[in-house]
Amino acid sequence: MRYFRGLVCLMFLIAPATSAAKINTTEELVAAMQKKYAKTWYRTATFVQKTTNIDTDGNKKGETWYEAMSLPGSLRIDFTPIKDGNGILFTDRKLFSFKGGKAIPRVISFIR
Repeated sequence: MRYFRGLVCLMFLIAPATSAAKINTTEELVAAMQKKYAKTWYRTATFVQKTTNIDTDGNKKGETWYEAMSLPGSLRIDFTPIKDGNGILFTDRKLFSFKGGKAIPRVISFIR
């Protein structure tokens, strides 16, 4: 029992010295995440987002967005109701809009 207590005390003394470096900024956090997860980071993800839009008169309208992304560089957002076919697609450094299931004839390119 005495050996066990000594081992536990030793662990508590050593643990703080072996903890990760303190992260103070978002840049340090992102750098640490990139370093730790570079080989195992996900390439695709889907998620649902509840969004509230406020118009110029201050009226609020809640929506649910269904989002899917493929990294790097592609994000699709479908707006509710899904059956209406409205959404946007960010891919290849461009933004495509869809209304009624058809592409709106405008494409916005993003400069690097």
